[in-house]
Amino acid sequence: SSTDIKNDVYVVKTTEVITDSDRFLPNVSARRVQAGYVQDQIQLSDRTDLSLGGRYDHYSDFGGTFNPRLGWVYRLNSQENLKLLYGRSFRAPSFVELYAVLPNSTSGDATLEPEITNTFEAAYTIRNNPENFFRINGYYSLMDNMIQQNRTTRVYSQTREVTGWGTEVEYRFTPRTNHFLRFAYSYTYAEDETGEALPGVARHLFDGWYRYDASGKLSYALLIQFVGDRERSESDSRNEVDAYTTVNPTVSYRYGALEIRGTVKNLFDSDIRYPAEENVYNKDLPRPGRTYWLSLSSEF
Repeated sequence: SSTDIKNDVYVVKTTEVITDSDRFLPNVSARRVQAGYVQDQIQLSDRTDLSLGGRYDHYSDFGGTFNPRLGWVYRLNSQENLKLLYGRSFRAPSFVELYAVLPNSTSGDATLEPEITNTFEAAYTIRNNPENFFRINGYYSLMDNMIQQNRTTRVYSQTREVTGWGTEVEYRFTPRTNHFLRFAYSYTYAEDETGEALPGVARHLFDGWYRYDASGKLSYALLIQFVGDRERSESDSRNEVDAYTTVNPTVSYRYGALEIRGTVKNLFDSDIRYPAEENVYNKDLPRPGRTYWLSLSSEF
């Protein structure tokens, strides 16, 4: 078993970096966070393990929250496992959601509470050998106190309850020496208490990754990612946010303890946009197009 206690302090100070910060966040001073967690793993039999855990967080501005975790693993044989998992998590309100005073936009509400999510998950995994791995899982989540922008009052509120479910599939294998492949796909659906689909959520995600080690020093990699269409809310008159695909090649060269890596992100300059509130960013939030990255790292 293991235990750990930590005490972190987060302080937000008004600086000149944020223009008119005294006016936009006039009530922000400091937030003290204290947290501790405990975890234990119990072997019930040669085939079955049980893990128990819990974490308590206390925030000076809104109080505390306890989040348990439970996991059960059953080994069908030396290659296959079944897992049942439960976890509770939270998201603390941001300073903007609590304290913002924004003309012509949504302002904060200091009485907001944390968002709470309870998730149940079942998974099956098989590993025939170190080079061949397959996983499929399904999950169901209940989310309470979801914080949202109230367009009528122009104040952040949290009356929405959200239900979500989905599945994930992953496959990794090595077809030949020095060649590595990974594929992953996920489907997600979420709706509120009225049955309306949660806006801004992509139902389909896919990524494919390939790496070829040409030698002990030189390697090539390619990452392809797909993000599906994202729906608008029923009150939003705009078309859905379009799907996009990015292609990201990488070349790495290692010389002793040094590694040089060059990457082109979004090689074909796809138009990527994140959903934004209507009448604020009508064309949504554009993301960077083709970008070039060069990094140098060293191991000691």
